[in-house]
Amino acid sequence: MTETRARPWRIAFPLFAILVMAAAWIGYWYLALEIARREFAGLAGHGVRIACEREQWTGFPFRVTLVCDRPVFRIGAGAVTLAGQGSRLSATALVYRPSHVIAELAGPSTLTQTRAPDPAGRLPDQIVLASDGAPVRAGLQFDFGQVERVSARLTDWSGRLTARVLGRTVEDAAVDARALALHWSRAPGTEGAGDEQRLAIEATGVAIVGTASRALGLDRVTLDRAELAIAATQAAAPDGRVVLTDLKAWQAAGGALRLDRLAIVQGPRQATGAGSFRLDGEGRIDGTLDLTVKDLEAVLDDLIAAGRLTAKQAVLAATALRLLSKGAPAPEPGWSRVPVRLSRGRLYLGPFKAAQLAPLF
Repeated sequence: MTETRARPWRIAFPLFAILVMAAAWIGYWYLALEIARREFAGLAGHGVRIACEREQWTGFPFRVTLVCDRPVFRIGAGAVTLAGQGSRLSATALVYRPSHVIAELAGPSTLTQTRAPDPAGRLPDQIVLASDGAPVRAGLQFDFGQVERVSARLTDWSGRLTARVLGRTVEDAAVDARALALHWSRAPGTEGAGDEQRLAIEATGVAIVGTASRALGLDRVTLDRAELAIAATQAAAPDGRVVLTDLKAWQAAGGALRLDRLAIVQGPRQATGAGSFRLDGEGRIDGTLDLTVKDLEAVLDDLIAAGRLTAKQAVLAATALRLLSKGAPAPEPGWSRVPVRLSRGRLYLGPFKAAQLAPLF
């Protein structure tokens, strides 16, 4: 009978293998950390500047996390910039998925959009959004250094919205929201066209008290739910770059806006719609919107109360819209189709001119 002896190296092999894998993972994590630091330092080359009172990198073993105390940041360096600050910024990525970053900006925080002043004073040259305390959480997806997708969400948020035109405050409003969500993505265009940029906004339980609500004769404007999904496209400019915030260049390059979905719910009042728009040569919105409205009479009463329509005009508008909708019946009882047309600076509800709109540039 042969006696089998245990070989010491066989007993030590599993431990040795674990030590080798641990050392390899530690090396991989430090490599990912170095790449993340390099990418963070290189953000300035993409027009993003972030300054931290104190910068700390953590997250071992599976994540790489940047913790930035009292951050001050600025995005863009041209006609339109976005600046902000907060009490703390954290950004985390999994070491095996570095292109997906989860970020959180803790409040109180401030975001300020600034654009070159419009001499005619038609667009705000500064919009400030100040958050009382709720954090802003966002997910970002990168591809070769370019941001391809952003999703941000606010829950139980309260703050203040201020807009100024040529130094004059045109809106100063307190805003409360149960939930706000924003989704932005970029999709490659077809041959000969620029990228398509898609933006979706969802809001639940929003209350606004400010300059605009008082101008409408209301103590506050409330929305139970609002959804907006748009896609913006443009032809390629000679230098290959068209910035959507430069409306004149966007219009000259053949820019178009497609409204895929609009939904507004305020108590019994509801509206949904879809349409498409462009800017004409004078910067006026031109396009159509197929709008479906529930409880049209209540909506017209609101317009009367806000001074937008007289009682006689409301009756004429309701009659005309009912006649127009006979060829295109509403999807459900109690709903009415309201064709909306914007042309030469005028807003039409069916055949009725409801408002005169100023050019955007």
